[in-house]
Amino acid sequence: MSTKTPRKRLLAARDRGWERLDSVRETVFRVAFGDRIGWTLFLGSLVFYALYWRVDVFIIDTFAIVNALVSVADGSLAIQTVAFGPDHGATPGVYVSDGSLYGRNYGQIVLSLPALVVLEAISAFADLRIALTGLWCVGVAGVSRNLGGLLGRERVGTLVGCSIAALLFVAGVLSATQLPTGVEPLLALQFTTMVAAALCPVVVYRLLTRFHDRRIGAAAGVSTLGLATVAFWAPIPKRHAFVALFALVAAYCFARARERPVGLERRWRAASYAAVGALAWVSAPDALALFVVLAPLDLLFARRNRPLDLAVIGGVFTLSLVPFFVTNAVISGNPLVPPRMLQSADAAGVTADAVLGGGEGGSAGSGSETVASDSGGGSGTGGSTSESKQGTTTGESAPDRLAVVVRLVAGVVSSVTAAFGVLLDQFTRAVETLNAERLWHVFVRSGTIPGVDYSQTGGETVELTLLESAPLLAALFAAPVALARRLAAGLDHRGPRAGVDCLAVGFGIVLTLLYLPRLPLHSTITVRYLAPMTPLAVYGVFRLAVVRRAVSMHPERFVGGLSAGTVGGLTFAAVGLTGVTAGTGMQTHAVVNLAVAVALGCWALLASSHPEGGYDRHGAILLGVAVAAMVVLVLTSGLAYFATERLFVLPYK
Repeated sequence: MSTKTPRKRLLAARDRGWERLDSVRETVFRVAFGDRIGWTLFLGSLVFYALYWRVDVFIIDTFAIVNALVSVADGSLAIQTVAFGPDHGATPGVYVSDGSLYGRNYGQIVLSLPALVVLEAISAFADLRIALTGLWCVGVAGVSRNLGGLLGRERVGTLVGCSIAALLFVAGVLSATQLPTGVEPLLALQFTTMVAAALCPVVVYRLLTRFHDRRIGAAAGVSTLGLATVAFWAPIPKRHAFVALFALVAAYCFARARERPVGLERRWRAASYAAVGALAWVSAPDALALFVVLAPLDLLFARRNRPLDLAVIGGVFTLSLVPFFVTNAVISGNPLVPPRMLQSADAAGVTADAVLGGGEGGSAGSGSETVASDSGGGSGTGGSTSESKQGTTTGESAPDRLAVVVRLVAGVVSSVTAAFGVLLDQFTRAVETLNAERLWHVFVRSGTIPGVDYSQTGGETVELTLLESAPLLAALFAAPVALARRLAAGLDHRGPRAGVDCLAVGFGIVLTLLYLPRLPLHSTITVRYLAPMTPLAVYGVFRLAVVRRAVSMHPERFVGGLSAGTVGGLTFAAVGLTGVTAGTGMQTHAVVNLAVAVALGCWALLASSHPEGGYDRHGAILLGVAVAAMVVLVLTSGLAYFATERLFVLPYK
């Protein structure tokens, strides 16, 4: 018989509850961020991205997504009201099905719903801009405290961080004006995209920490944080940050499934496919590109492919696709036909006035540029799916169940075949259009490209190539040398490192083939269609032995090059580029960044030919400067070149 009194039992139950809560909190923290370094990278990324968080629509496709978010929040997949953008509502990314207008990227929209609820709750009780400024200041204090703790000076870091945060908050309150009413859906989309982008450095850090050590992982995480191809688009609610994140998660799970001891291999393999399924709900073409790389490599590098393993993996993959299937079935009548394969409202000449009986323009204003929609398919696809949908909803005599099953299976097979046919057609077109000039203007040098229409950007050449946007990737010039040396040494070719290396290379090739026929384009800025592969490219940079050796032996020079390059670059931009046009500023960065890329690439090749070392100090500095060049590009473009007549969330500009 228990001798505990009711009060003691109540206290014991309370303590057990707190212990369980702490255990859940620690588990969530470990799964999401890994450790304190991962949390610092995440928090630091959000603080950095918020510096140039603009309250407007930068790309006109965003109107479709934000209007769809407003309708989904009201309980409808179809766009019920045009809250943002032109009154006609037929902006790129809006599609027609059975007389209704729909958006796209519904996975991104649903993931933004929690942020929308929180923002609306905040705005109901406080000034939204001051509240967001306060949260940003708390993030500044948190980053300072964590950095102090990692350096063994947590008390100093906390004191400095809290002092700076308090001063920034007071300055923000004194200068803040109210945000326009009704912007919560746009802010929710932007914040969710920033969270996705901020998780990319965390996954890169955790992946390289498992393969090497925390120093290499932290350097790669910081480099991914400043990666211009992702950081530039972080506050802009496009799909690219989500594609990059899910590709990284798939790679991380792929690696964990091949680690020893064996025990959770099946679960991690299934998780990698679940990432593909979740990505399909955001962007089906990119998910298909990731799948065609992941599936064969997973089978090739798996320790065993027993029927039970394949059944579990297939079951999890199918379950992860359920939201994608349901959304498509409701919209198009076919679970394998996403909205982007329907007829666009613009091409069909369908407006919100005709569908909704009138609509009101929102508070977002017009975008800074008009670009082509990312959609695929045409009117033929839209017409066929509408007919099939009507056919399945008639109230005529019920067909035989077996016939229904056969028809369903035939439809699924036909849709899957069509999807792979479209992908194969894109690859064929890429090979047909493959030439040195196109590759040069996509990967090396932009400038004024013949055949590119710059009228929609006011004649400004604001687009950059991949190397001009991310000079750090020039270190990959040494990858063939490293591969040849690895093959000569006879190292393990079936381990997790080799597998993730192949996955990174394969995804980069497939994504390039998928989008190369559309490139170069006037409005990709940092080749945004290829942006999802660049975090995995940063992983590849820090997998090079010469890079790891330079960073491991001279971390202070890496940090010094990053700090000096950032301060020097921002000073140069403030003095020499003030008042210049967006095209002039971006092309100045292009030339400077290309020079940094050439220097880094030459060092990587030279250092690879001297495995005994001797150039590590120079390499560490160049790596830091390359990251600094990306940081300067992101800040100057976000705060100067594309900041004219724009409203920022933080009230300091």
